[in-house]
Amino acid sequence: MKKTLFLIVLSIVSFSISTATNIMGTMQADVDRMYYFVKSVNSSFPREIAENFYNVAKKYGMRGDIALCQSCVETGWFKYTGGTAVRPEHHNYCGLGVTEFGKPGCIFSTVKEGVTAQIQHLYAYATTKALPAGEVLVDPRFKYVTRGCAPTWESLGGKWAVAKDYGTKILSIYKDMMNYTLPVSLKADKTRASLTGTQGWDKPSVNIQISATGLSSDINVNSSTSTFEVTKINWNNRTGGTLKISLNTSKSPGNYSGYVKVQSGSYSAIINLTGTIKVPPLSLSEGWEASQAKGNQNRFGWDATKVRNFSYMNGKLYCVYDHSEIKVINAQTGEDLGNLNKSGVGGGTLTFCDVKTIDGHIVACNLATAANGHKLTLYAWDKDNGSPYILFQTTDYQGATRLGDCMELSGSWSNLCVTFANDNGSQTKIIEFHRNSSGTWITKSFNATTDGYTRLSTSATTRAYSQANGWWIDGKDCHPTWLTNSNGVAKKSYSINIGETWGASHHEFYWKGIKYALNLVFSDRVAGDASSTYKNGRMRLTIDNSSNYSNITNAGEYPKGGLGSTRNTNCTGDCMVTTDGSSYVEAWVCSTTQGMAYYKFGSVPSYNPQPIKPAGPEIKASTSSVSFSSEIWSSATSNVTISGANLSSDIRLELSGYDANYFELSTNAISKNSSASVTIKYYPKQAGTHYATLTATSAGAEPVSVSITGSATPKMELDDNVTKMTEVWNYSGNTSVPSWMNLTDPPVRSIAFQNGKLYVLHGKPWGEPVVKIIDAYTGAYKGDLNMDGLASSLLKISSIISFDGKLFASSLSATNHALTVYRWDSDTSKPIAVVSDATHGGVECGATLSASGNLQNGRFWINNQNTDRVMYYTISNGSVSSTPQTIMLKNANGTTFAGGDGRGSAEVVANSDGSFWLAAKDVVPTLFNSSGVAQKTMNISALNGNYYGTAMKIFNFGKRKYVAATTYKSVNTNGGFVLVDVTNGIESAEKSNFFYPEKGLGSAGNDQRVTSICQSTRNSGGILDIWVCVKGQGVAYYTYEGGKPSGVEGIVEQSEAKLVYNGSTVSVVGADVARISVFSTSGLMVADVQNENELNVMPLVKGIYIVRAVDIDGNVLTTKFIKR
Repeated sequence: MKKTLFLIVLSIVSFSISTATNIMGTMQADVDRMYYFVKSVNSSFPREIAENFYNVAKKYGMRGDIALCQSCVETGWFKYTGGTAVRPEHHNYCGLGVTEFGKPGCIFSTVKEGVTAQIQHLYAYATTKALPAGEVLVDPRFKYVTRGCAPTWESLGGKWAVAKDYGTKILSIYKDMMNYTLPVSLKADKTRASLTGTQGWDKPSVNIQISATGLSSDINVNSSTSTFEVTKINWNNRTGGTLKISLNTSKSPGNYSGYVKVQSGSYSAIINLTGTIKVPPLSLSEGWEASQAKGNQNRFGWDATKVRNFSYMNGKLYCVYDHSEIKVINAQTGEDLGNLNKSGVGGGTLTFCDVKTIDGHIVACNLATAANGHKLTLYAWDKDNGSPYILFQTTDYQGATRLGDCMELSGSWSNLCVTFANDNGSQTKIIEFHRNSSGTWITKSFNATTDGYTRLSTSATTRAYSQANGWWIDGKDCHPTWLTNSNGVAKKSYSINIGETWGASHHEFYWKGIKYALNLVFSDRVAGDASSTYKNGRMRLTIDNSSNYSNITNAGEYPKGGLGSTRNTNCTGDCMVTTDGSSYVEAWVCSTTQGMAYYKFGSVPSYNPQPIKPAGPEIKASTSSVSFSSEIWSSATSNVTISGANLSSDIRLELSGYDANYFELSTNAISKNSSASVTIKYYPKQAGTHYATLTATSAGAEPVSVSITGSATPKMELDDNVTKMTEVWNYSGNTSVPSWMNLTDPPVRSIAFQNGKLYVLHGKPWGEPVVKIIDAYTGAYKGDLNMDGLASSLLKISSIISFDGKLFASSLSATNHALTVYRWDSDTSKPIAVVSDATHGGVECGATLSASGNLQNGRFWINNQNTDRVMYYTISNGSVSSTPQTIMLKNANGTTFAGGDGRGSAEVVANSDGSFWLAAKDVVPTLFNSSGVAQKTMNISALNGNYYGTAMKIFNFGKRKYVAATTYKSVNTNGGFVLVDVTNGIESAEKSNFFYPEKGLGSAGNDQRVTSICQSTRNSGGILDIWVCVKGQGVAYYTYEGGKPSGVEGIVEQSEAKLVYNGSTVSVVGADVARISVFSTSGLMVADVQNENELNVMPLVKGIYIVRAVDIDGNVLTTKFIKR
């Protein structure tokens, strides 16, 4: 009996503990449930009270949802009925301080204070802990509570209130609250909003309150346009919160509309939006003006009306002044800083006509006319007080009658493009002179046209600006016009309507994301008054609202009234601008015969350019460092130009440093104030890195040093017998493919190798091609080639090649599409069409592109669908012919040659004598003479007995000749390549012992036999690399390292003397010795003595050594010995 009773007691105690509800704890009801539940009984119940119970209780870790139910008990559902003296405005929600019926008790000033007092009072009953950090006690009766005496709601009975069931009543109401069915709603407090902002300056926003109750699924928020951006604040996916809707002012100026939709299931709310983005306020203020209009053209001591052209650099303006000087002025103050040195300058119609700056250098040109036999001359200064030198001279006008009116520079100092333009009345020419990093100049010219054929008339003072994808051109009789390259012709795309056509200046810049242009303009002519023309030159600030100037805004003209009324009949002059795009703009305008002016906006940077000081004695070197690489006992050379100016004595040259004896100079002295090319010779005697310094000195001048570094490797010999190549990577159907490669849609199709990168083309008929750029040696993905603007065709790109340092690709085109050949100038530049042939001989062609020669004199080769002919487009001086030449192919017996229908998937490998090899479907590689008659074929057994390959490379490796040709393991599956030694003739070549990859690339059938091969060598020709691609099967890379250490090479025994080794020394008998050197078999010098006939070798470890001795007459003696 006792046992049973004990169990019953335990059961009761256990039930009591498990069903008690703690005052402290996490709330189960949210604000909406709390609010709508009380409101269902008292329709006047304020939501603010429910929100405060939730928020205050959360800070204390307390059940605020149940505390609200306590208030319902104490206030009669917040109706305050039954004769109580407590009023709603007292904010006493629990009868706090009411000790006698009819008296109000405690009074609190706000809802939050009243709720906090109640929560704190409950906190006193529930726990002995201190108030949460930062909380201030507002409960005046807190101190009267025995702390922690009632931790549960049930235990409040008899303590908070007399009634024992006080807590039970509260919990009963709480139970009803949790069972209450909320009304379903989803609302926005605003359904319309309008925002206005300024582009790039601000980001206006509006807050929309979203409230929801009773939802069974999460709320989704979507904006109809990126113009309106949405941010959620204090958001709950079921009850809502605040939506901050912002106007995206990075968009172009204009009016916008859209909406934000808030939705949960079938419930939704829509906020309709409108927005206006205004043009940012760019308004220039005058810095200075020196003009005929103001009568102050001489205010700075120089005549502003005599400036023809100018350029800006580092706070200074470089001005062509009176056609005879380059005057330098303070760009912000107009102060005259002096003129550039012009010693040795002369020639041309005008000595100076334009000046430009780039990368710290100043370049000026003369005005030269072809009729007078003038040389167009570019002069350069490396600093303001430096001496001028001729950068470039030419009489090659490329059909222009005069050059030099206007000059523009682009690129960089090391890769410079100098652009001129001329309208001779029958054609308008753009002429570019390009200097590459090696100092070689290349000339290019383009006809400027309105439609690809008709001359674009510009008249006098034509200025052209070369850019990556076209040219801006402006002249006296044309609006600023954008031209693009169309088959080597500059073709008009669009122009800017600036009113009268006069002016030759166009400069673009971005300010707060908006594109602006500066143009030199003049006042409109007065009808019937010829004398009204070319007056009041000024700078117009134009906003491009449309990206092609079809919608423009005139943002101001400076100076508003113009620089002067004297007619500038050739419209010469220019505008310049510099800006950081966000905090400042500086701009200058010049109109010859009228004056100059400076304008600014924002916080412009401060410059303090100093007057030009006469140059002191100076020595210059063309480079600060020289590097060599060579094998030991072989020499390498490099040239350094040393020049002097304002010197009183000759320049002395000296080598110094620990390894100086490895280097030699061609001269030790240079005449003062002259320039000479000094040859440095590197002749290493042992492997390693060697350092020296070349120092040039002259009295009074700062010495100039050139750091010299030589890297010597052991002498290598080439094993050119390629027995087997090593697989580096293989991405194919028979292995695995990386994420960047696709074998099916679109499939991998063609490859090109250039500068250590492999360009992998994926393409299919009527699909969008993609070219993946990978590291050729590791297979790692590097990026995608730009594919913008490709023309429609059967295959927009079918074949890709590297030719003369550029990438080219051809389309596969049926007779109803133009054949297009594209060029890429860089990985990110847009493709440029160099061939766009609408007829292309009336045949389907372009599946495979190949090339021969170079971009100055070469050919692009293609063939037709049935391979009964080959066609080529002639390349001359960078331009490609618009129509092809056709060679019909014949067998030796005169019958028509046919290579099988591979949609023209056949590669032409041209020879220098005009003959060419053709690798095509269904035939073995065949050699044709220049007339297209077959001469001989490759031995099919060398091709694994398969004649379906369509790509081949013929090359020399060492003293041997090889052919790498695509073929298959079976018909058109498991493709790869064979490497065949054809040193003794291609027609007699034997079968290769190896097929790469051994199992082929993949089992997918290559019906049209589309393949390609790339071949290259590295390490001075010691490493052979081959990449192979088979359409839809994969790409693989193989290499062979043929360089092998040869010990000491190039030593010829010429002396009759003898070398003697006695176990401890090496000595020379019968000759006077200049030097004895001992080398390891790897070529490393391990011992050395000079002017001695004996060398101690006792310190050497055991091994085989090579001795080289040189006598005083230069004779060489070698031998080997074994140190035991």
